Amino acid sequence: MYDSIDHLMAHFKTVTNKPINIHPIFQEVTMDIISRIALGQNGSNLFKNPYIDYAKSIIGNSTDKFNNNLAQIVPALKPMLRKISYLLKTGSSDEAHTLHINLFKEVMKRKNERDLIKKTDPHESLASEKKLPDFIDLFLEAEVPEQKHSDKMGALDKRNLKVAKELSVTEIVGQCFIFLLAGYDTTGKLKQQFRIFKIVKNWL
Repeated sequence: MYDSIDHLMAHFKTVTNKPINIHPIFQEVTMDIISRIALGQNGSNLFKNPYIDYAKSIIGNSTDKFNNNLAQIVPALKPMLRKISYLLKTGSSDEAHTLHINLFKEVMKRKNERDLIKKTDPHESLASEKKLPDFIDLFLEAEVPEQKHSDKMGALDKRNLKVAKELSVTEIVGQCFIFLLAGYDTTGKLKQQFRIFKIVKNWL
């Protein structure tokens, strides 16, 4: 996170004595920090983060919001608006699908790396995870092993029954998807910008 702030301060030094629009800058910083904490990004990708375009398209699609509002006002127009959105590709479903696929690839890549390290040196795995753990690592710690199903019926033995909270790979991808969009939506919008404006105007 400190690396992201250092890059931000370096950017501010290039625009001294000039008015700036802090809104897109805060969006970039927010996504950069989220990517490092939750998605295992190494280093800062400030102003070149690939995830921010997906987030902007999914959350801030004005055409999609207009269609939804119009469909709520006039429900009879909903089928027609759905067809128009599909033909013109104005909806955010394509971006959400692409983001979901990219997150799935990232989770599977991390899972394969962890499995390979555990096979070669289990002790090194524990040490490397403590250096820079992110949400993917934490979720993979709670990953449920592959379930084997049997068609045979039998009595349930409750003597050694244990209940544990475990996640599948699909659920881990969903958690990362929600964390990325929710974190961007709540901190990358106007709330932080108004706070900074108030601090600048009333800094004493």
